[in-house]
Amino acid sequence: MSKKWKVKLKMGELLCQLTGLSEEQLEQALDAQIVDESMNKKALGEILVDMGYVRKADVETALAFQYGYPYLSVADYNVQEDALKIIPKDFAMKYKILPLEKKANVLVAAVASPFVCDFPKEVLQKFGCKVRIFLGINNQITDAINKYYA
Repeated sequence: MSKKWKVKLKMGELLCQLTGLSEEQLEQALDAQIVDESMNKKALGEILVDMGYVRKADVETALAFQYGYPYLSVADYNVQEDALKIIPKDFAMKYKILPLEKKANVLVAAVASPFVCDFPKEVLQKFGCKVRIFLGINNQITDAINKYYA
């Protein structure tokens, strides 16, 4: 398995590089995070989405870079039926994990959050597979789970 490559940039800096987010917009969001009580408990990425400066998909992509996971869009991915047989639907929906394909004893899967990437690896190994995890967009993974497990 390849090494994870973590990006050392802060979320705001990364979004400025990945999107059309300007320094001025970033400053407005940072100020809102401090001044506005309704926003001071939100993550910067969520505030930027709420303000309409970036899309949720942009924040999820930035998180993938920050946490060193490769990003994969599952919207047009052709999921293998053999992979779906490994993970029960309730587990897939609970952890927002979509099994994509099985190659030999390796399950390739996409997860919606870098915060659950390590936990599914441990659990999936209980299903008898090694795992290769990609980070995907939450709503794409949910839609695909509903589509393929129907």
